[in-house]
Amino acid sequence: MCAYGLTKSAQQLGLIGSFVAVVTSMIGGAYWPIDVEPVWMRHVAWFVPQKWAIDAFGIVSAGSVHFPTLALPLGVLGVFSIVFFGVGVAQLRYS
Repeated sequence: MCAYGLTKSAQQLGLIGSFVAVVTSMIGGAYWPIDVEPVWMRHVAWFVPQKWAIDAFGIVSAGSVHFPTLALPLGVLGVFSIVFFGVGVAQLRYS
């Protein structure tokens, strides 16, 4: 909803959405381990949701599914969702 509110058409949404998804996934560590990224990229990764989702998935797949270990990644993902939803609602165009 956030991305749709910032674009003018469905074609723009498809083009920009794909580009943003690929770039943020690369920065967040979805394509390669975040440890092989340069330091500046690791710092930027803190501001993309993919990094936090991958961290949560890593915790779950390691078998340590305890709330204290999942609280930070899930909390940050919750904040991301609230912010993006808020921006999307603010950009709604009523017709």
